[in-house]
Amino acid sequence: MYRRLGLLPAFCFLVVTAGNALASDLSQPRTVSFEADSAASDSAKTGEKKQKKEREYAAYLHRKLDRPQPRGPEPKYKPWNKVVTGEHKKHEGLLTVYTKQEEMLLVLSKDQLDKPYLAILSLSQGIGSDFVYGGLPVDDVMFDFHRDEDHIQMRRLSTNFRAPGNEPLERTIALTFSNSILESFPIKSEKDDMVVIDVATSSCRTSPG
Repeated sequence: MYRRLGLLPAFCFLVVTAGNALASDLSQPRTVSFEADSAASDSAKTGEKKQKKEREYAAYLHRKLDRPQPRGPEPKYKPWNKVVTGEHKKHEGLLTVYTKQEEMLLVLSKDQLDKPYLAILSLSQGIGSDFVYGGLPVDDVMFDFHRDEDHIQMRRLSTNFRAPGNEPLERTIALTFSNSILESFPIKSEKDDMVVIDVATSSCRTSPG
């Protein structure tokens, strides 16, 4: 009887020990699973942060590329077709002229620069008194067109004194009797070997006073 009672506590101890061991084995996978879930969550958060940084950097690059880039140097002259348009009427002759309302454009080629021209000036119409009649001669002018950087100068040439074949005397005359600048026109546009100027608005007419 007592022996049987002595075995009962031993049996219970064995049952409790086995139960604890089984419970420990059953609970171990849950701990590993929890740790695995936690690691996966941390990895997902890290990936989301990385993607967010990449998206922010990509947005920064797009904003930087969308910024207006510095412009290159402005063109020296306006485009030819913006100055001489289809609305202008062309007049061909010794010199080519384009007109539109009060605008008068003169086109000069490289061959026409520094070339002497003779202008015989006379009255087109008289006033009927004081001997002012139509056709009355006014002056004879020898002139040329000379380019000086961004301007075309209309110069009256000196013809009163000449010394052909005498180089020292020619230099003396050039220093003493220089050509007179009648007008200076800014170049509006340039194409190939041609330039265009507006002869209707001169520097003298637009200057104050």
